[in-house]
Amino acid sequence: MAPTKKATGKKTPAKRRAPGAGRPAGSMAEIGKPGLREAYGFILEEWLPKLQNRKQRLRTYKTMMGTDATVAAVGNATKMAIHQVEFFIQPAGTLSGDKAFADFATDCIFNSLDMSWQEKLNEILTYPDMGFGLFEMVWMRRPDGHIGWKKWGFRPQETVYQWTFDPTTQELTGFKQQVLIPASEFIAIPIEKCIHFRHNSTKNNPEGESWWRGVYMAWYAKHKLELIELIGIERNVAGLPEVRIPSENWLSKNRKVLKKYQDIADNVRRNEDANFVIPSDVWPATSVPMYAIGLTGGQQLTTRQTGLPTIQPIQRYQAEIARGLQADFMLLPTGGPGSYALSSNKSSFFVMFIESICDAICETINKQAMTQLAEYNDFGAVSGIPKLVHGNVAKTEVDDLGKLMANLVKASAAIFPNDDLLNAILDEAGLPHVDTTANNEIANHIKEAMAAAAAATPQQAAWVEGPTTNETSADLAGTTVTAAEPQARAAAAPPPLAKPTQAPTKPKPKKKVTARTKTRRA
Repeated sequence: MAPTKKATGKKTPAKRRAPGAGRPAGSMAEIGKPGLREAYGFILEEWLPKLQNRKQRLRTYKTMMGTDATVAAVGNATKMAIHQVEFFIQPAGTLSGDKAFADFATDCIFNSLDMSWQEKLNEILTYPDMGFGLFEMVWMRRPDGHIGWKKWGFRPQETVYQWTFDPTTQELTGFKQQVLIPASEFIAIPIEKCIHFRHNSTKNNPEGESWWRGVYMAWYAKHKLELIELIGIERNVAGLPEVRIPSENWLSKNRKVLKKYQDIADNVRRNEDANFVIPSDVWPATSVPMYAIGLTGGQQLTTRQTGLPTIQPIQRYQAEIARGLQADFMLLPTGGPGSYALSSNKSSFFVMFIESICDAICETINKQAMTQLAEYNDFGAVSGIPKLVHGNVAKTEVDDLGKLMANLVKASAAIFPNDDLLNAILDEAGLPHVDTTANNEIANHIKEAMAAAAAATPQQAAWVEGPTTNETSADLAGTTVTAAEPQARAAAAPPPLAKPTQAPTKPKPKKKVTARTKTRRA
């Protein structure tokens, strides 16, 4: 019987397949679903009851932006910063058709739409406020034969009635728009015809999530505190309304009289409509009126009394609203120690937030609009599809730029002459470009002079410089220096300048020593 091999416990390594010979296990098609909670085209992802209805949610966000000073300031600052960013088309490569395609896309976006880019950007920037934004692409045949955009028609968020999904994959296929003017009608628009912007597209949610959703509770608490503060100030200044009526009216089964006086107390205000009419009856055998209306506890607020307990909570909620958009540096105090460094650190997060919004705008347009533009037009040999990109969000400080250039020069970095670098520095400083033609001519003259000096013969160099004290005729690279040449140089040299002669100075006369001088010396 043949001996058996002992088990060593080591696993036999699996054989590696050749590259390209394998395939994924199971089906290559998608099996799962995004898991979006929707029913009959209505999204059910919102858990807060007050924001579950889309129209009510959008109305709430508009109320926040239109009535709250903190929300309006932070939102406007963010949008103004995005408007200052430069957007442009970047060619895909250096082939013959790349530049032509990029110029065509530039003309389509920045010149041929129904409104300017800044106006269109205003409509695009509604999507962070509402969570999503829809633009219908309308095409046209251009005079040059190409197909381009006629307009990006904005479809307001409040007009979206219902979403349509693929029942198998739960992918978005379109939406129904409800138009009320001039007549109520529903219009089905496919999603392939739209540019669909979304803020936070988790679960492939077509409605996204507004950037105000995270600060809604802070806004709600701040709003209620401001109302309480206004009511408290009014009651503190004007006092509580007081209505005195006979007890028989109070105890009467006829509650209508009591209800009338309660309404008077509820509606009393010191404004242009302030008036009321009451009976003038007095109690028997007295002059005390049976009916009276007045204010109890009213007083004028002084500076010391205006420190209401709602101020600190309101300030805290203001900071939370600004912090939700990384803009809390706007609420920092100025002039204190360390305030500049703190604001600089916090503003850097705000710049990153702005860059993320600009990146999302460019990526959405490139993926949904530029790809269709490439399908409808042919520009010959191209490297790819041009892209919409944006410039720097934050401008470089001129002082920091100057320090950088000084450090590069100290490190012996060969950065000049460089026209592109020089113009880029001038752009950052907000200065006009220089005329590079004159600079190039001067640089060419310098290069020609340096080349001529480098091409000079050893005889010319020796004639100009002359032999040094330790130099012999053999050191001149094959030249022959006779004994008469140094004498000829000396004879050809100009005579030395004579030293200026000084006029002879007269000797100073000696002072006469008299008897009085001798006495003083003694």
